[in-house]
Amino acid sequence: MGIDMNGTAASISGVQASSYHTIVECSESTFPVVSQVLLQRAMSMIRTEWPLRLGCGFVNLYSGFFLLTDPIRYYKYVPDWLRFVANAVTSLDTYLRLQGIGEMVIAICLLGWFFPRWCLRIAAMLLTAEMALILVFTGVDAVTFRNMGLVGAAVALLISSYQEIET
Repeated sequence: MGIDMNGTAASISGVQASSYHTIVECSESTFPVVSQVLLQRAMSMIRTEWPLRLGCGFVNLYSGFFLLTDPIRYYKYVPDWLRFVANAVTSLDTYLRLQGIGEMVIAICLLGWFFPRWCLRIAAMLLTAEMALILVFTGVDAVTFRNMGLVGAAVALLISSYQEIET
């Protein structure tokens, strides 16, 4: 292996330095193209409902879990009139725990890939109704932005549940 005037290797394992740099430059410039093609292919294989199902499902799983285990943390979000109605029928804790069970059922239906399509449709309907009612009856508070996003995602899921699945 010889050294040229700049102190770089003139040949690397029998390959001229200029051809080596050409190969490296070519592979470096094609890497973004190859990764972009692979990313595009992977993204085109994922149905658009899955990110929505995962997002809505985990939000309901989280909320449902804490409604069941620690309903006191949600007292501040319950309007006074609903607190009065819940206490007239049962206790506020019981109402919130039932709400938690409902949210867990919705979450399981959204996250369960093995459930039939009608299960997704019912879960999306329930989630849309729940979030819309929360928006209407609670007013603006610290979590209104989350509820608006969930209404939009639930409506998108409801629309996608009526579309045919290509197999």
